[in-house]
Amino acid sequence: MNSTKKVTLRCLLCLLFIIVGGLNFAPFITKPIPTKIEAFYIEDNLGTSNFWNLTGTTIYINDQDPNYNWSKTANDNEWCSGLGTIEIPYLIENVSIDDISSDVGIKIVNSRAHFIIKNCWFTNSYIAGISLNNVTNGLIISNNCSNNLMGIFLRECHYNKILKNNLFDNSDNGIFIEYSNFTEILGNNVSYSYQGIVLKSICNNNTISMNKVEECSYIGIALESICNNNTISMNKVEECDYVGIALDFGNNSYNLISDNEIKDIHMYSVGIRVGGKSNKFMRNLMNNCGIGLSAASSLQDLTTHSIDTTNLVNGQPIYYYANETHLGLQNFSNAGQILLVNCNNSVLSNMAFSNGIAGISLYHCDNNLIQKISVQNPTAYGIALISSDNNTFLDNELNNIGAGFYAWFSHNNTFQNNKIQHNYYGIRFVGCINNTFLDNYIYNNSKEGISIDSDSNGNIFWLNLIINNFINAVDNSIFNKWDNGSIGNYWDDYIGTDSNNDNIGDVPYNITGTAGSKDYYPIFKIDPPSIYSLTPSNYTYHKDPPNVELSIISLLPVNSTWYLILGSNLNRTFNGNLVELNTNDWFDQPDGPITVRFYVNDSKSNIDYCIMVIIKDTIQPLITANSPLNGSTYSITAPTFNITLSDINLEAFWCTIDDSVIKHDILATPGENLITISQGLWDTLPEGSHSFHFFVNDSAGNENIITIIILKEIPSPSDPQLIPGFSILIMLGGIIFSIVMLNRKKTVKISN
Repeated sequence: MNSTKKVTLRCLLCLLFIIVGGLNFAPFITKPIPTKIEAFYIEDNLGTSNFWNLTGTTIYINDQDPNYNWSKTANDNEWCSGLGTIEIPYLIENVSIDDISSDVGIKIVNSRAHFIIKNCWFTNSYIAGISLNNVTNGLIISNNCSNNLMGIFLRECHYNKILKNNLFDNSDNGIFIEYSNFTEILGNNVSYSYQGIVLKSICNNNTISMNKVEECSYIGIALESICNNNTISMNKVEECDYVGIALDFGNNSYNLISDNEIKDIHMYSVGIRVGGKSNKFMRNLMNNCGIGLSAASSLQDLTTHSIDTTNLVNGQPIYYYANETHLGLQNFSNAGQILLVNCNNSVLSNMAFSNGIAGISLYHCDNNLIQKISVQNPTAYGIALISSDNNTFLDNELNNIGAGFYAWFSHNNTFQNNKIQHNYYGIRFVGCINNTFLDNYIYNNSKEGISIDSDSNGNIFWLNLIINNFINAVDNSIFNKWDNGSIGNYWDDYIGTDSNNDNIGDVPYNITGTAGSKDYYPIFKIDPPSIYSLTPSNYTYHKDPPNVELSIISLLPVNSTWYLILGSNLNRTFNGNLVELNTNDWFDQPDGPITVRFYVNDSKSNIDYCIMVIIKDTIQPLITANSPLNGSTYSITAPTFNITLSDINLEAFWCTIDDSVIKHDILATPGENLITISQGLWDTLPEGSHSFHFFVNDSAGNENIITIIILKEIPSPSDPQLIPGFSILIMLGGIIFSIVMLNRKKTVKISN
């Protein structure tokens, strides 16, 4: 056999081996296990079927009952097919059941077979559209469940998948699962239910991801009663009335909550409510809401959570600290919300919060100073105290929120000089003892200015201005004091008299509530507002309109503030105590004294004003060089300059030389000024031309300059001119020499 035939035979044998080998081993080639994301799109590979309207019936499958098991159901009904294996699962597809007389649309119990419920409609069942009990290996995908009590209900079910279903207008829950593990709930749309997705009663190792939950009247996603090791991630929760994601019903622990978007939670703006222990929160984005820790949790549990600064409220980081001391502003850069657990001896000041659940929340925190904090719009609480004692709250502003201060079983705290206005509650005490509340401004809160529950005792309130609240104060406890024994609070609805003009009402003010408390020394009236200028001082000079700093004191709310430049006839309003005078008004005035009146009035139309007189000066000071003239030459001795200054409010006079930025200060005196350049400075200047720049300004900021050019020339050492009178000596020597020579000639003549 030649070599060509041998090669051909070998190739054919190799090809035959490959074909036979492929046939023999094909049964052992398996497809890779799909990932969660691949499983999410698994319905794209499913078949389609006809449509069956089964309204008036309920699909019931019990795989332990031969009359209702999967095999019989598939054999007897066109709408069910398959074998129940992983390769060929049972399939119920394109079924519609709309029946208000049925408790469920489809109910499957005691099943271990693999099955799929796909593209079905279940509506108007008074328990659930789809109900599974003691079931594994189910895939519920792309179904619509609406107007049921619950959309999908699972009990004691494991290893099931609920994917891409539309669940809307179910009166209780969109998806409700209890006693079930390893369930994947992915990509569902849940809306207009009481609660969106709920895991309850020992549900562990489940995944809730990529769902959209919106418009729930209570909670979007909830874990209740010992649900551990679950993952809640990449969900969008929007427009729910109370809570976005809740973990605080029961001891729910070791759960991961990450990468969720939660926004526009109504009522108390609770984006995530935290209970249990050792839960981890990361990369959650919250708009117009935030994170709240359960007040019912123990101190030990509250310290175990992981909440890092990748969690954001309106784009700003959440700061969660546990077991820290001496925290300060440096620990809270650009904070969107602050949660402190067992943090003591710290100072939190000069921060602003808005549109979250709360500005600052203290849990078991003592001996802290909270000062100059601003919280507004529309949070649950401005500042919350949970079991926190001996703290001081000073100069804070809490506006337009659920409760300005909320204190829960917190004692011996001091609240002073805070502005608490336009809230639902101004301050609310629950179980709080021996707190001091003085010199605060409590205004226009829509329910109660101060609310004291029946367990709060020994608190004292005095020197507070309590004005225009729907109910100024409610006290349902005993032993609270509303005065210090000599002076109480100002109440805008006090109707008593002051017969002895001591500014203390003749009869007590009655506090609303079951305690029957009284303010025995109510303040009868309060002073009108006052306003006066701090800077600039009167009769100071200004080139441009100055910024004016005012002091405004008003016990009642300031209604408006404005100013008038006399001669302009224009009232200009302003806010706060810093005023920028209008530029056009300023430059319309001639140079000279300008009179400005600043006004304030309060909510009872009491007016006060102050007058400021400032001098407008836009004219440059005059500077004239008398000597030396430009181009004058100087040698060894430093020059002296004669310069005349003219202005009524000279401020500074200085000189620079050539291009140097070094200023040589000179005493500014109106009239002639003799300025001698120091010999040491002159000696350092090289020969040549030098520019001496003389500057003058006035206190208004007007400036003028004049430049004198001086030539410096130093003779060389070999030059005879270095000897004073040397030329005269030369001349005298020449004359003497000439006389001697003439005499010699005469002598010669005479001798001849």
